[in-house]
Amino acid sequence: MVEEQNDFLQQCRLGREISCTEHMIKRRICQMESESGAQPLTGGQGAVLGYIMHSQKPEIFQKDIEQTFSVRRSTATVTLQKMEQAGLIRRTAVKSDARLKKIEITPQGLAVAQHMEKCIAAMEAELSRGISEQEKQAFLKTLQKINQNLGGTACPEKE
Repeated sequence: MVEEQNDFLQQCRLGREISCTEHMIKRRICQMESESGAQPLTGGQGAVLGYIMHSQKPEIFQKDIEQTFSVRRSTATVTLQKMEQAGLIRRTAVKSDARLKKIEITPQGLAVAQHMEKCIAAMEAELSRGISEQEKQAFLKTLQKINQNLGGTACPEKE
């Protein structure tokens, strides 16, 4: 029985390692945010702020968020509502179609996004310490294959 359990745990090791690593990264980012006194964001809110800040599109709409992050309309709606309530973004009606609301980052949102990028850069440096560029590229390629095996697509890159 114990041997069967150990075999099972060995077979599930990849998923467990990924899950544990993700948990440690999230914990470290929360620690960085609390040390700096920054406004806490969910991962989705941070990603949306980064997307808006770096997008080359002249106007961004909710459908762009839904497509870019592969989320349902309801998920995007809740995320954007919370961001708007926190003063990170504003949604304004488009003159040609009042049903459409373009999403813009506020000065407060921009400051939060810039701080977040500094935290991400520090986290990336911490994560890659002692890892060669070749090892990093091989790891990223492996993660992309795992994502594809699960039916996903690659993470969105900055536009």
